[in-house]
Amino acid sequence: MGIQIMIKEKNSASALKLLKIMVNKDKSSLWKLLLVYAAAIISASLAVVRIHGMRILINGTVEKDIEMAYSGLLLLFCFNILFAPVLGFFEEYMSQRLTADANQNLQEIAMESIIKCRIEYLTGQHSSELLHTILTSIARAVDGVVKITKGILSAVCSAAVVIFYLFLKGSSMFLGIALITAGLSLLLIPLFSKFKKAYSREEAAKHEMEAFVQDAVLGAEVIRTYSMKENFARIFSEKYRKFLDKSKISSIINSSIINVKFIIGLAGALFIFTYGWFLTVNGKMDAGTLMAFFLGFWITMEPISRLSVLWSDFLEARLHAQRFFKLIDFEQEAVAISYAGNSQTNIKAHMEAHKEEFRITFKDVCFSYGNNQVLKGISFEVRENTAVAIVGPSGAGKTTLLNLLVRFVRPCSGSITLNNIDINEYDLDYYRSLTAVVPQEPVVFSTSFYNNISYGNLKAGPGEIVNSAKIAGIHDFIMNCKDGYYSVVSERAVNISGGERQRLSIARAILRNPKILILDEPTSSLDSYNETLVNEVICSAKKAGVVFVVSHRMSTIAGADVILFIDGGKIAEIGSPQELMAARGRYYKWIISESEDSPAG
Repeated sequence: MGIQIMIKEKNSASALKLLKIMVNKDKSSLWKLLLVYAAAIISASLAVVRIHGMRILINGTVEKDIEMAYSGLLLLFCFNILFAPVLGFFEEYMSQRLTADANQNLQEIAMESIIKCRIEYLTGQHSSELLHTILTSIARAVDGVVKITKGILSAVCSAAVVIFYLFLKGSSMFLGIALITAGLSLLLIPLFSKFKKAYSREEAAKHEMEAFVQDAVLGAEVIRTYSMKENFARIFSEKYRKFLDKSKISSIINSSIINVKFIIGLAGALFIFTYGWFLTVNGKMDAGTLMAFFLGFWITMEPISRLSVLWSDFLEARLHAQRFFKLIDFEQEAVAISYAGNSQTNIKAHMEAHKEEFRITFKDVCFSYGNNQVLKGISFEVRENTAVAIVGPSGAGKTTLLNLLVRFVRPCSGSITLNNIDINEYDLDYYRSLTAVVPQEPVVFSTSFYNNISYGNLKAGPGEIVNSAKIAGIHDFIMNCKDGYYSVVSERAVNISGGERQRLSIARAILRNPKILILDEPTSSLDSYNETLVNEVICSAKKAGVVFVVSHRMSTIAGADVILFIDGGKIAEIGSPQELMAARGRYYKWIISESEDSPAG
């Protein structure tokens, strides 16, 4: 059975789920959220004070009752000058504190998921989508959720209080407004549905365009080398036009929603004016109450209008929340799988007791990527103080074997044991503390040379870091840089050569002083002098444990104690270089072929 990556699209990417994660991560978020909601509810509920104050002010003015007019004016002053601004400031302040803390907490959760997830989940994602999720989607999702829930509470409370007040002042007027508003609001339902689909398509086109731009930036050298500038510019224009087309559709539907809201407001205002004028002329409604209906209607329409805007915010927040949920749903690496009930204490004690018998054993190991079987029944054993060279044609499964050894992936069948204990039984961090890897594509971080090397062992001192750099042959280059070890490597390490990146990666591995050193094409970017240094590193490292090296260079594998020649996912030959050369089998023919293909000089 091969690896099948299943990433679930969560349809339940809801505001409540995100709020729950926010509160579980930081308990203080709960009281901040409650304070925001309380301020929003109180502020919305006080809208009726403005309406009542306006009604009293107008009636007092019409009836020439100075005391009544001043009472209405005092209510309006208290609401507009005192309570509303203070509550608004407090609500905004607490919202900003809440969203800032929640952004940080959720970004930490997302980064933890990326760091701890199985490696194949990352390789199956476009880096632009991961970056967008952490740096943009989380912030928009949190901001949207807080804004939406706060807006809904505010709109509902404001409308409920105002509607109750207006109902008490004139039931027939209220019922007429309610019927007109409710009837015309039905027009919004299909528009909201269409806007949801259109907005999803717009966001998909936007992310497709962003991913293309990132590919163009990362592949700038290739684009220029192959004279593809015009072709890429044309493709970008096509993707941008596609995004604009989707955006236009969303804008048209959104404009239609705004127009329908205007029609609802106009119809309600006309009804209040005509029917209210009739009631006022016939002495069934005073001027203040008529104005209260006008003001109350627009105050009620404001939250209804806000709800339609919040619908757009909800769609955006939902899409961003889905990306966050998708990321945190990545399957995590197995920390330790207990097959025999061994505790980590017993396992470490076993390692200490048998440290003189250090050995790694592959037994009938098979591995597949989907339906493609890469390794088939791999079996061999390696003891301490051994350098193993894994060679063979491209696509034979050499790098996959290394990935199994470092527990990036797990065998589909068979077992890999370290001192007779399956490597998956070891605590993952403890097991990897025994290993160091120099990948085929050296990883160099955008930080100082010192930090880049120190990541191999964060407890190492400056002397150890410098010594590792000297062994890897990178010390002199670093010292010639402006700030020495504190010179910063640029993004994507464009300010240093491929060979320097490789030596920096090797220095990091040396600093770790591993029991299992894994080198994947470590000399591919090195000259003959630095290749000799790598060979010395291999000889030195195998004294502390075992070295696995994949290489096509004859000089690199010549010093190996054991050769594993892999072809078609199987071990075709195994033995020392001398034995395999003398046998004149597959390895011998491969050596001759590689020698003939290598350029002279």
